[in-house]
Amino acid sequence: MKKILMISILLLTACSSPPEPPQVEWERRPEVMNTQIMNWTPTSNVIKSDNINSLWSKVLPDFKPENRLYDDSVFYAVAHSEKIVVRTSSFDSYWSAKDWLRKNGATGVIEYQPLKRWLNNDYVEIYLSRINVQRLP
Repeated sequence: MKKILMISILLLTACSSPPEPPQVEWERRPEVMNTQIMNWTPTSNVIKSDNINSLWSKVLPDFKPENRLYDDSVFYAVAHSEKIVVRTSSFDSYWSAKDWLRKNGATGVIEYQPLKRWLNNDYVEIYLSRINVQRLP
């Protein structure tokens, strides 16, 4: 009985033909879809997510603002961090890092922490973190 049922199902599905495609109405007037070229301009803004449920942190060691080869996770972390800590030994490096962070979508608190380095005076470390902080309405 199972063999007959399987064979009949196989024959019914294998022998069926696909439906006929819709015929083109050549007599109809064609519709114009796009009347002008799109005006596209690239943006460097990160679109922030409304729903973030996870806690995370990211460290950017030896940060250099002139480096343009950061991956997408860095820009996501910059835009979604609630707390950013910049560790450096020079205030000039701090202000340039803070300026770069603000230009790339940072809206969280940016904190300065001194870093003691004797040889490399312009070394910058950035700590990005997302923590759930209860805010008053």
